[in-house]
Amino acid sequence: MSIKRGVVADYTTTSARPITAKSILPIALVLASKTKMSVGLHAFDGVESATKYIADNTITDTDGNVKKYIELAKLFNATAPIVISIVKTVADAAETKTRYLAAIDALRVAHSVTSYVPDIVVVPDFAYDIDIINATESVCQNFGARTFVDFDAATNDDAIIKRNAFGSSRITPAKSGGSINDVFYDAGALMAWARVTKDGDTDGYGWSRSISNFILPISAVKHPSTFVMGRADDTDLLTEAQITSIIFHKGFRLWEYSTTSADPIWQDARRVRIFDKISEATLDGIFFAIDQGIGELRQAKKSLREFVANLVGAGVVLGADDVVLDEDLTTTTALTKGEFYFRINLQEMPSPKLIKVTYNRVDKFAPVLYELLTVA
Repeated sequence: MSIKRGVVADYTTTSARPITAKSILPIALVLASKTKMSVGLHAFDGVESATKYIADNTITDTDGNVKKYIELAKLFNATAPIVISIVKTVADAAETKTRYLAAIDALRVAHSVTSYVPDIVVVPDFAYDIDIINATESVCQNFGARTFVDFDAATNDDAIIKRNAFGSSRITPAKSGGSINDVFYDAGALMAWARVTKDGDTDGYGWSRSISNFILPISAVKHPSTFVMGRADDTDLLTEAQITSIIFHKGFRLWEYSTTSADPIWQDARRVRIFDKISEATLDGIFFAIDQGIGELRQAKKSLREFVANLVGAGVVLGADDVVLDEDLTTTTALTKGEFYFRINLQEMPSPKLIKVTYNRVDKFAPVLYELLTVA
């Protein structure tokens, strides 16, 4: 075929590349196994494959809590890639804690070992421990994940004291967990699988939605909080302290979805996750333009514009400015280095946390009564 004479056809594009945030995000669980599973990281592409592994290896409830928390996912009808970091517990509490800390730290290399980058990390059934929570939070900071924590607090005061020990946008705490047929389940795991379930919403934008008011498949709460619709109650104190509680209203429900951040802007766990996910999607979505030409840079800008427009259309964000080059940062020196800085101003779509309806008694409708009596 000649390329020097005649007709030559080729193709290229200046179109925007699609950028999307993932709707099914990996979850990491730090769990205990006495004999059946080896210490280290184990990965599964979903709950079904994890369940098959459990059956094939005759893993039972007496071996640890692996079977327990995978079966919990089935009750939520949830699925996602799963990374399990296994701990071998021993009689000595201090040694067991050391092993848990090592299993948590092992998740730092989860991507290299399993190809999955966890978006959720939970350590269920380990008694409330500041060191364990801080270690988990540190791992979450490593790859922009989040953790759900069970304070196992008998009272609101106890829960609030424990909450005040933390100040991270990566931690979402709950007062206590619940049970199914007298089997206790850690609140961290309950919230984590609720999060995975919402992520799986078929429209692809479940990751942007709250898990507050999510109905749980449990039959009791370990440390209940008084909930009275439309009246001041125990949950108000927990809500003010950014602590999730489990209420009963036509089923057991999660109530509140916050972080322990000291910054009020990032105490909304939904807001944190929205900005996490759109930032991560951007990293992957415009990677093609790195070390390329100005044409690819312009395509990257178009891609960003389309991505934000899709978020607005899907109701994830309320509105957004156009993608603009930040000339204050993209100086001549920056250009010489090949550095370009873009800025997009946007706001997430608000999620109603309080809907107050006031009925005002008035006298102005008395003529209606007069008319009714007149024609009677």
